[in-house]
Amino acid sequence: LNHNSLLLDPFNGSGTTTHEASLMGIKSVGIDVTPMGIVLSELKNDLLFIDEQKLNFTSKELQDILEAIENRKWQHSNSTIHKLMLAVYFDTVDAFVRTSRYNRKGKVGLFIEKLNYIKNCYKKTREIKEKYGLKFEPARIIEGDVLELKNMNEMQEKFDACITSPPYYFSIDYVGKDKIAYDYLGADMKKIESKYLGMKNGRPRGNYSGLPPRVAMYYEDLKESIKNIFWALKPHGKLAIIIGDSTVNGKKIPTTMTTKKFCEEVGFKFEKLIFNPLLGARNRAIRGESVIICYKPEGA
Repeated sequence: LNHNSLLLDPFNGSGTTTHEASLMGIKSVGIDVTPMGIVLSELKNDLLFIDEQKLNFTSKELQDILEAIENRKWQHSNSTIHKLMLAVYFDTVDAFVRTSRYNRKGKVGLFIEKLNYIKNCYKKTREIKEKYGLKFEPARIIEGDVLELKNMNEMQEKFDACITSPPYYFSIDYVGKDKIAYDYLGADMKKIESKYLGMKNGRPRGNYSGLPPRVAMYYEDLKESIKNIFWALKPHGKLAIIIGDSTVNGKKIPTTMTTKKFCEEVGFKFEKLIFNPLLGARNRAIRGESVIICYKPEGA
């Protein structure tokens, strides 16, 4: 990819792909169904272009902001600052829910510490930008569903590449970790969950040899997603899809090779598979991830 390329991530999550593309000066579009994912993606994007002075607050101002958020009265004329303070607040509350080791710092202390960490990252990023003469490229962030991508006619054969990592079939966990934010924002959790792959009601149409119905539904949605990515790529456009097998109740769910098969069935030409073991015991359901690299042939 180069500065004339356009990159797609239709499972953009909290915006890793679009953020990295922005840092490299590559134009990108990120699509995701989760409102909190959109907020975080926009923040990562918008903070690259904000004036440093707008991030300066006194301890008293930050204490007042925290109080305003807790009383649901927080507003700010700058939407980036508004979203930033909410995101820091949600992360602060989440930290207190998970562990008691922050009790000594208190909520205000941790809120200020987390904001200062972001400011420090911002400062380092700006220093690197100036040192190497980098040009950051803003990303376009869209709240939408990859399964409905073909409704966006302007997306057809628009992209030079897609780098993406679909959520795993137990993706309800992705929503659960944002529960604090969604409770605060009054979002409909059930509605959000229903948009995840494999979470819709119904029965699988194909034969998936004894896999649980939820997994089979996930696979059907995954194949439809890959078909839509194929539609959105230009001829010779490349797809890098990061996926991993998982083990549930002692049974291996062969998502990697199933995904490779789906890519080939919709018309992609397979190039290579790169396996990356995930070490340690923190995530026992997933032992490793693979990057599957394919391309869309001419005339497809």
